[in-house]
Amino acid sequence: MRIIISTNIRVPWGGSEELWLAFAKASVAAGNQVYVSKLKTPVASKLKEAIDKGVKIIYRRGYYKADLLRFQRILLKGTLLFTNILHNPYKKTFSLKPDIIIYNDSSYYVGEDSFFYKKVKKSGVPIVVINQIIADFHILNTKTGIRRAREIFIIAKKIFFVAQRNLETAERQLCLPLKNAAIARNPVNLQNINIVTFPEKTTVTHFAVVGNLQVAHKGQDILLQVLSAKKWKDRNWVLNIFGDGPDEHYLKLLAEIYSLKEKVLFQGKSQDIRSIWLHNECLISPSIMEGTPLVMVEAMLCGRMCIMTDVGGNREWVEDGMEGYIAEAPTVFSIDQTLERAWINKANWKKMGEKAREKALNLYDRLPGETILSYINALLKSSSPPN
Repeated sequence: MRIIISTNIRVPWGGSEELWLAFAKASVAAGNQVYVSKLKTPVASKLKEAIDKGVKIIYRRGYYKADLLRFQRILLKGTLLFTNILHNPYKKTFSLKPDIIIYNDSSYYVGEDSFFYKKVKKSGVPIVVINQIIADFHILNTKTGIRRAREIFIIAKKIFFVAQRNLETAERQLCLPLKNAAIARNPVNLQNINIVTFPEKTTVTHFAVVGNLQVAHKGQDILLQVLSAKKWKDRNWVLNIFGDGPDEHYLKLLAEIYSLKEKVLFQGKSQDIRSIWLHNECLISPSIMEGTPLVMVEAMLCGRMCIMTDVGGNREWVEDGMEGYIAEAPTVFSIDQTLERAWINKANWKKMGEKAREKALNLYDRLPGETILSYINALLKSSSPPN
């Protein structure tokens, strides 16, 4: 079987790539030919790992550095659009005549990706969509994008969502019952899923925020505003922020303006998830939108309770007051009220973390790549003509 995975990530690597990577490895191990169509970004270590396993890469034009000046970006975008109109960037991808294409999607980008849309409609190649995130309060800006997304979702053999709420939100936003949808679990970045010993009790409470420093997605600036209040400044805590991203400078400046530099520490990106939980007592995630965040699942497996906003699949994993706390909305008021409830109940965080671990062990998929592969095999078998 010849499989093509198409992804549009504009950075070397991200959490949304983990599921297709697991699927690609499982597919190669099963004897399939696997190609990944992607923008020509710097090669991440995990992509090198896939190449070593036998995955072949088809690079597409379209990558440019985020720190370019505005006029440079405008010039590059214009040149790119003109070039793509003349030579469809997916031409090489579809010339391989795949048995199936897996489109790794965020929101409804598959509807905005006009060059992919044209090739899919013309070729008739079976398509499966893996959708990593649907924003609860956002929809595509263009009628054309909505129409194309609806068309792709209708003809897709299967649409995988990483959270039930994402699926239900997509049905509402597209006005489309998705009978061909299923829920898939992302893999976790943990080789060892044993519990991490809870930190020894001290006079200072350590929280952790883990993830990409991009406030339009993760909402870290809202949390800093909450913690800038006098009642929080008067308490003994340290917020450790792990990650990097485009808004790192903004968040550091905000911490300085709010006089939080002594309490909010930027720890950079950690390659060892378990080491984070050796010293931190809970995860705080003030996200504005989510699928099912890997950092939450990983924290729960390590035995830490989580303070989450009610977006994406968070409530499917964390029941308020049991495995952690849920803020009703990603707002200053709601996060402050939720954090206050959690603070008052600090004595029970360890027990809540143990409950969180039990919940995560029951929900997470140990072999998510193989799970997707079994779906694909069944789909292609059912669509094959009889002998």
